[in-house]
Amino acid sequence: MNVRLVPSKIIGDHTKDNIGTTDTTLTKPDGANAILIQALDANATVVLDTAATTANGFLLTASDKPDLYPVVGAAIKVQGAASGTNIVYQWCQV
Repeated sequence: MNVRLVPSKIIGDHTKDNIGTTDTTLTKPDGANAILIQALDANATVVLDTAATTANGFLLTASDKPDLYPVVGAAIKVQGAASGTNIVYQWCQV
């Protein structure tokens, strides 16, 4: 059985960031328990904790639909595949 998570409440602002090729930490705001995230122009890797993204992670394929990830820790890390990697994200509750 597949379960699809759906945001029930938006937390904070919809954000666009140029993350480049270094690990970028996104800190979860109070009240959030998930993140809706999308890579725009280059692939990116996301880990749901603060481990290095080069060792593991989920692939965000550029121009794919946004992915919704539950976040149980205080932050996640993302890293772009190219120097101009842009992501958009929205913290939320599910």
